[in-house]
Order: sequence, then C-alpha cells, then structure tokens
Amino acid sequence: MLEFYKRYGFYTDPGSKEKMYAGISDSLEELCQFIKSQLIHPIADLPLYRQQMPPERKNEDEKYPTVESILNGLLSYNSAGLVYNRKPEERLILSCRYHSILLASILKNRGIPVRVRYGFTK
Repeated sequence: MLEFYKRYGFYTDPGSKEKMYAGISDSLEELCQFIKSQLIHPIADLPLYRQQMPPERKNEDEKYPTVESILNGLLSYNSAGLVYNRKPEERLILSCRYHSILLASILKNRGIPVRVRYGFTK
C-alpha cells in the first residue's frame, strides 16, 4: 500500500518540471519553509503582503489546479524556477490545498510515501 503513495497522482505530478526539484533540501522543516517562500495563502498570509502585490492579484486557486501548473506559474514570475529568495510579488496566491500538493509532490520525488490532507479554520 505504501508504494501507491510514492507515485504521483494527477494533481501531484510535476510533469516535465520534475527536474526543478533538484537541489531542494530533504529536511521536512526546511521544505515547509521553502513552500512558504513560493506561495502566499490568500487568507492567512495575503494581508501581510498586500502592499507588495498588484491589486488585481487575489486567490489564484482556479488558475493553478495541479503541481505542474503551479511550477509553470512560478517560472512565469521568475525564470530561475524554485528559488529560496522569491520576492512576494513572484509568489503564487494559493490556499492550503496547493501548499499541500506541492509538498507532497516533492516528497514523492524523494521516494517518500505521502497522501494529502489539508484544511483551514478560524
């Protein structure tokens, strides 16, 4: 059963962008921080960065439904790919589900069995 959770699914498959995972830390704590440097949560984090973001940018969940589309979106803002020092205006505004599928995709790339669970509450 664990082998099943090591394989990419429709949403976690990075497609041709899998090579972008090279050089990213294997530490779970560092990976979580790294994800936060790529994405901005529209409820929890966007108010902190609103002044640095173009006013037309809001929740982009519908624009980036899969990890491959997330990676393409990140590339469109910074051609260097996944970078640790990504400026807030170069990050995607995505809810926790998308933070989760990006992390799961990276972990699956390293052969770690993982399944996605997410949620947000006040």
